[in-house]
Amino acid sequence: VAADALGIPFERVHVVLGDPQTTPFYYFGTGASRSSNMGANAVRAAARELERRLVEIAARQLGEEPARLVYADGAVHLEGGAASRSLEEIAAAVHASNGVRARGAVGGL
Repeated sequence: VAADALGIPFERVHVVLGDPQTTPFYYFGTGASRSSNMGANAVRAAARELERRLVEIAARQLGEEPARLVYADGAVHLEGGAASRSLEEIAAAVHASNGVRARGAVGGL
């Protein structure tokens, strides 16, 4: 679901499920298709929010207005294809900055 929602190959998605060291949130019950429906919709909503944040961060990196950028195929592209930043490049820059951000800007992914 995440790969489809983000437009990236399935092999690039790593899922961690049920490990309290990495996913401490207590999930209040699952059952058959109920968990699939809830989980898939939550992943799609998270992917949309991630895309929005990726565009905002890439806009700062590229010195462009977010409205001139589009997320597609695992990267943020400037209209006309003059410049782009991959999901990995943006994530690496955010990680390297330890969440430091400009006033009013989105922080981590």
